[in-house]
Amino acid sequence: MKSESLWVDKVVDRDKNDQCIWDLCFSPDGMQIVAAAGSRVLVYNAEDGALIQALKGHKDAVYCVTYAKDGKRFASGSADKMVIIWATKPKLEGILKYSHNDSIQCLAFNPLSGQLASCACSDFGLWSTEQKSVNKSKVAARVTCCSWTKDGQYLAIGLYNGVISIRSKTGEEKRKFERPGGALSPVWSLEWCPSKDDKLYTLAAADWGQKVAFYRLLEKSVTEKAVNYDPACISWFHTGDFVLISGSNHECNLYTKDGTKLGLVAKSDSWIWAARSQPGGNGVVIGCQDGTVAMYQLQFSTVHSLYKTRYAYRDNMTDVIVQHLLSEDKVRIKNRDMVKKIAVYKNRLAVQLTEVIIIYELQSDDPNDMHYRIKERINKAIECNLLVVATNHLMVCQERRLQCYNFRGIKEREWMLDSPIRYTKVLGGSPNKEGLLIGMKNGQIVSIFLDNPFPVQLLKQASSVRCLDINCTRDRLAVIDEHQTLLVYDLKTKDLLYQEPNATSVAWNSINSDMLCFSGNGTLNIKASNFPVHQQNMQGFVVGFTGSKIFCLNVYAMSCVDVPQNAPMYQYLEKKQLKEAYQVACLGVTDSDWQALATSALMEMRLDIAFLAYARLKDIKFLQLIYQIKERQRRGESDSRVFLGDIYAYMGKFAEAAKKYKEAGQEHRAMNMYTDLKMFDQAKDYMADSHPEEQKTLMAKQADWARDQNNPKSAAEMYMTAGEYDKAIEMMGKHGWTEMLIDVARKMDKADVRYVTKCAEYLRQFGQFAFAAECYYNIGETQKVLELHVEARHWEDAFQIAEKHPEYRPLVYRPYAKFLAENDRFEEAQAAFHQAGLEKEAVRVLQVLTENAVHERRFADAGYYYWKLSMQCLEIAGSDPVQQDDMLTRFAEFRNKADTYYAYQSVQHFMEEPFLRGQPENLLNTARYLVHKLSRKGTELPPGVSKMAVYYTMAKQALDLKAFKLARHAYEKLQAFKVPAHIQETVELNSLRVRSKPFHDVEDLLPYCFRCTTTNPMLNAAGNRCVRCKQPFIFSFVSFDALPLVEFFLERDITDDEAMELIEYDPAPKSKQQQQGPKERRGTETASSQYQSLRLDEGFDEMMMNGNGGDNGDDPFTRRLMNFDPDSDEFSRVYVDRETLKSIPSNEVVVLKWPTPMRCQYFKSMLPDYSTSVCHSCNKIFSTDDFEFTFVQRGCCPFCRNRCLELQPAHPVSILSISGGSFIGGAASRSDQLHQRHHVGQSGRHFSRNPGAGSLRRGFSAAAMARSRCNLAKQGSAGWLSLNNNGTRLSRPTGCRADSPAADTAAAAAKAVVDDSFVADAASLTAASLPILRRQCCERPPATAAWWGRRRRRRRLLLTFEVQRSSATELNRCEMLRKLVYTDSMLGPPPRPLSTCFGIAAKLLEAAPTASAAAAACDDRDDSDSESVDEDEEAEPAELPSRVLDRDDDVRDENDNGVGDDSVGGDDADGDDAGCHGDRATRRRNFRIVNVDLFTLLSSTIAAIQLRMPSQLLNVRQLLVQPVDLRGGDDCGNGSRRVSGGGCHGNGA
Repeated sequence: MKSESLWVDKVVDRDKNDQCIWDLCFSPDGMQIVAAAGSRVLVYNAEDGALIQALKGHKDAVYCVTYAKDGKRFASGSADKMVIIWATKPKLEGILKYSHNDSIQCLAFNPLSGQLASCACSDFGLWSTEQKSVNKSKVAARVTCCSWTKDGQYLAIGLYNGVISIRSKTGEEKRKFERPGGALSPVWSLEWCPSKDDKLYTLAAADWGQKVAFYRLLEKSVTEKAVNYDPACISWFHTGDFVLISGSNHECNLYTKDGTKLGLVAKSDSWIWAARSQPGGNGVVIGCQDGTVAMYQLQFSTVHSLYKTRYAYRDNMTDVIVQHLLSEDKVRIKNRDMVKKIAVYKNRLAVQLTEVIIIYELQSDDPNDMHYRIKERINKAIECNLLVVATNHLMVCQERRLQCYNFRGIKEREWMLDSPIRYTKVLGGSPNKEGLLIGMKNGQIVSIFLDNPFPVQLLKQASSVRCLDINCTRDRLAVIDEHQTLLVYDLKTKDLLYQEPNATSVAWNSINSDMLCFSGNGTLNIKASNFPVHQQNMQGFVVGFTGSKIFCLNVYAMSCVDVPQNAPMYQYLEKKQLKEAYQVACLGVTDSDWQALATSALMEMRLDIAFLAYARLKDIKFLQLIYQIKERQRRGESDSRVFLGDIYAYMGKFAEAAKKYKEAGQEHRAMNMYTDLKMFDQAKDYMADSHPEEQKTLMAKQADWARDQNNPKSAAEMYMTAGEYDKAIEMMGKHGWTEMLIDVARKMDKADVRYVTKCAEYLRQFGQFAFAAECYYNIGETQKVLELHVEARHWEDAFQIAEKHPEYRPLVYRPYAKFLAENDRFEEAQAAFHQAGLEKEAVRVLQVLTENAVHERRFADAGYYYWKLSMQCLEIAGSDPVQQDDMLTRFAEFRNKADTYYAYQSVQHFMEEPFLRGQPENLLNTARYLVHKLSRKGTELPPGVSKMAVYYTMAKQALDLKAFKLARHAYEKLQAFKVPAHIQETVELNSLRVRSKPFHDVEDLLPYCFRCTTTNPMLNAAGNRCVRCKQPFIFSFVSFDALPLVEFFLERDITDDEAMELIEYDPAPKSKQQQQGPKERRGTETASSQYQSLRLDEGFDEMMMNGNGGDNGDDPFTRRLMNFDPDSDEFSRVYVDRETLKSIPSNEVVVLKWPTPMRCQYFKSMLPDYSTSVCHSCNKIFSTDDFEFTFVQRGCCPFCRNRCLELQPAHPVSILSISGGSFIGGAASRSDQLHQRHHVGQSGRHFSRNPGAGSLRRGFSAAAMARSRCNLAKQGSAGWLSLNNNGTRLSRPTGCRADSPAADTAAAAAKAVVDDSFVADAASLTAASLPILRRQCCERPPATAAWWGRRRRRRRLLLTFEVQRSSATELNRCEMLRKLVYTDSMLGPPPRPLSTCFGIAAKLLEAAPTASAAAAACDDRDDSDSESVDEDEEAEPAELPSRVLDRDDDVRDENDNGVGDDSVGGDDADGDDAGCHGDRATRRRNFRIVNVDLFTLLSSTIAAIQLRMPSQLLNVRQLLVQPVDLRGGDDCGNGSRRVSGGGCHGNGA
């Protein structure tokens, strides 16, 4: 740093006395200086020191001046207590003034708001142009100085007591600092840092304790430096990097912002009271005690060093910045001392400070590493002009002396040269042997090596050396002399190669030894070899040249300039110096320059250089060409004309290429070239005499060209002409020309499979499945045809092909299954997977459906899917012996879950919708079934099933049905469960309510064992089995009633086929006496005015228990049935042998056939007249009543959802089969009966009409049911047990005569059967409408009178239609008429009396054996009933008899006590009226039935007489052969004869 005086002015008054300069300030633009001199304010020109104006306004000494930031005004403060605001434009003049109570000590303008702070001795004020008055504030001590922050937020005030007060812009004190010396260290000057980068609010303060402090307001830190004199002024350099301090030492010094002294700025003979730096420049003005005002210019010299791409320079006088010129990375090294010299070499950096030299080194060998660490310190103050560092040494230049120090500061060698050293540069070399290039003032240039004490002279010139450099090969030297002339020498010959004027700096290229650059006169000059100089504008000095980058130093900034090297490259190309041109191009040229170099090299056949140039361009095409040419040369080709032809062709110069080919005699190359270029006219000139194959090739190429020219149709035709069928078909397919594809496919021979297939594929792609199929058929691709149908989703056609070709079934069913699954038809998809043989996928679909159904609480669906899974496992078990055991286990598991979920669905519905109509008995049975099933040991509760819901349902229904013991048990169980809040209160109330009820269950609800005749409790710890014989109960899977079935098992040596033959065995018919039984076992009839009764002889119970009159007491099955140990806990199965199988009537056997490997299941019906139905899809057994009702509702099996069931009669002749096990009237043989049952079971269709039989549990006590195990079929009986819907007995009220209006109404109904209108309606029916009418006849809505009338008319219409269309014998037609009579007489409220049925039968017997005569016989009996019902279809049901007539008073008392139910309801939808009555008149006409056909007719007409006889069962046949009055009479008075016994419950009457 150097300081140069610009001007000096001496200020005196009129008496020539010195005027002290108390304060100075610069205008914001730095062009004017305002000085406080005596009582005047002087304004100077900053450039030359000329006095612009002396302003007078104060009456006493002016102590302070300050300029506003906007430059429009400045202010002055004086000892006269006045502050004057001076304007600068249009002229210098005072515009405003105000006063304080004391002399003004300091002033400061806010840099942002323009607010002026004026400080007097005892207060300070704030003034602004917006306010009229000055706000003043008192201070505790005398004010000496003040300063605003750069953002105008804070005002610092220095006090004489050593305190610095920090105030807000409103004057409020925010903070204060106390100097260590207190009152002995008055703060005389302070100023905030003006730098924009200062984020800490740095405050510099000087006190008269001879210290300088730097406060950082935000960091709350302070740095102090001792100056050893009284500082009078401290001010920042305008950049904020330096601080000016002046005072009692008569000096003004420059310090760093940390307080480090950098150097002397000015020296005076007196105190320097003020020193300020010039804004935007390096000028400094000072004001002295003796009136001197002086202006100085500071010069900061550049201290820097360069080695290759690393540039180090000084910053802020104390920092060193190392910059990587290529990566632009920088690193700052702070030294806290003035940096004098810098030297850099490789990984070394030397920095000379005031008293020490520090050697740094890089932390790693990475060439891009910028992290330095201190290696050594040389604690010596060495004065030098130049500093050079090597690997392990430091060279110091002092004029002529060159000294070498090691890093420990020891001088190892010294050279004394002939002339002062002007320039030095490290040449490099091995460690400790590095060489230096030195240029001296006398023009001598020497080379010095560290291990050689003698300098080596390279050359000597006449003028002094200013700058020099040597090239990378060390054979050329560039020197710039003092005349700015560039001289280039050959070091080998010492000859001057060339010289250039106007050069100030020079640098050789570090890569290319033949290229250098130099700068001068604002231009950059690049010179290669002896070629002319290439110039471009650039300011600065060249300090380095690497590749295409030139490093230029402009003032203090180093910049990197990218210079294209195309100019010297083209200069070499003009001289055909391709190698040198390539070297220059490697320094950095554009792609077009590389292309020019590559082309020149290729045309000169310099393949090596051409290859390198094209590789740089990444031109694969020419690289391949060069490689091909080299290969051909390697194979011996040497004709350069052919090579040039290829080169011209690649360059697009086709005419020149063709000429070269022709010169070399290679015309075919020209033809191929033109063909490839689609220049077919030129190509034809070269192939006029060529081979036809070549012409086809040309045609194909022309087609390619037509395709590329967007003329596809012409291209396709050309391809066909050229025989390129593949391309032609592809072209047609690409553009969707289906008609052309069809023509091509039809023209092709069948042997051209590939082409036809390709046409078919395109037709398939465009949806032309019919034509595609035609193509595949022509070539015999059946599989492809099948795939077409699958893709088009023509499933029927695909299935037809799959039937003919079973090997293709997976190709159909797999996509069909996926199609179904995508359309949410999962069940069908599962079946399709199964048919495709994809068992895993089929099972997986079912598993997912099952899991979803359980998750969504669709338990009926879950049960169905589990059933499907079980059947799937069973099928796998039958087909795969390896997995048989595992699959059977899983079959049992899934079937068990299916049953559980199926049953739980009813419970779930009840829990969610408890007010839905339903039979409480069914819900109770379902809940009991689930409790027994879920309570079994080892049974895991299925997901979604709630025991709480099951127990709650059971408790609720049991309480409603008076099963109090069961209800109490269920409510006690519920206490252990978490009950939902909405039923919590109900559970608690019912739990208390049930405790007030008797602790027993209604006997009618107790389960009955049909094996051991034991009455069971409602809940059994052993499960759903008998407590005595352990026989499992068989349940109807709708109502979950226990069916009168006992499972039996075959002996091991009996196969299923043999068992079926034995069951079908027809034994010899019994004699009439055996069928009828002993005559003495008859009943006696008693009548009175109030009731009529029928008493049976003693011993009839035993007859019923043992079969027909006791002749079957030794029945083999009965013996085996009772073969069990009641005291054993083990279940004893019923095993039968061949004789036992023969003895069992076939109509009493139910067979469940299972697929392999399971065997059939066999069940014996203990009540043959109880109708049961079997679904042979799921092998579930149902009560026929339940099954029919559910089937009519859902149209499928309630469990397996099999929809193949049809509402067809069980016997070909009758539309209704009243009993599931025997035919009407006993006319059918044993084999016919078995045929009927097996036919119905195997087809899955079993439809019988016996609703009353489903109510056995409601009409009989347990003891009565035990006595009813008699087999009516063995007696040849045609009677049936029949009850009404609720199981009550039927009777007529006293006074109802056979000839009463009720009887006339019944007769009228019989007459309407053959009414002409109904016959006419029947004649208009068609066979197609017959199933609809049958379904309507089987409907079961609420039993209103209107519904009864509609249903009866439908059945009459149906039967009449069958009579008309029947072509059978008259006997068959009479059979249909009998059913017609039965239908009308038994389907309607009120029930028909028995006399009505008998009367109709008698009329039929007297009539002719024709259908019309038989129908006419009914006219006089049933008019009234038919008309009354038809007139008002919406009427309520007729009131039915309500009094029950019993045979003795005990029974009546029992009925009155509520054990028997008096009410009599109408029949349910199945039409079997509960309770037939016979009239007994005074005058009786005896009529005895002796004819067999008559008996059959009468039996069919009566249909079913259901007798509610708890103690004895009466043989209907025995009743029929007794005299009966068909007319009715007056013998009974108002009474009526009841054909049933009394209604006694319990274990006996």
